[in-house]
Amino acid sequence: MGVLGLANNEKYKYPNYFQIQPSGPDPEANWAMGFFEIAGKLNPRPQTIALVGADAEVPAARHRRGPRTRQDVWVKTVYDKSYPPSTVDYTPIARAIKAANPDIVFVASYPPDSVGMVRAAREVGLQPKLFGGGMVGLQYTSVMTSMGRC
Repeated sequence: MGVLGLANNEKYKYPNYFQIQPSGPDPEANWAMGFFEIAGKLNPRPQTIALVGADAEVPAARHRRGPRTRQDVWVKTVYDKSYPPSTVDYTPIARAIKAANPDIVFVASYPPDSVGMVRAAREVGLQPKLFGGGMVGLQYTSVMTSMGRC
């Protein structure tokens, strides 16, 4: 049984593997669905997005596949980069995202970089309409608010 894996059995297709994470039949894409549903309901509707994620197995899958499946044609990507898992200073990343001036920011990260990205975004004054995504270690609803209100 798998608890928190993301598409663990996609490659091997073991017949007795059971995923118990409620992420749907296409977990890489479904992980981002809530983020893009909320983004699509914002008024005015966002036009631009920044995508950023750790270059590690789970975040890379979320960064690579999830947003691209859900963003459809209504949002233009203005920033799309990954960072090494050894990153400890996220301020340069947050500054680069701020310079791109996206309406929304999708982050795919593990716990240390989830916290690092939120802190760096706040430090540089990054205030998109929506900031969140696949940020392991943070409560989904608490991150998916305007950075000015966090």
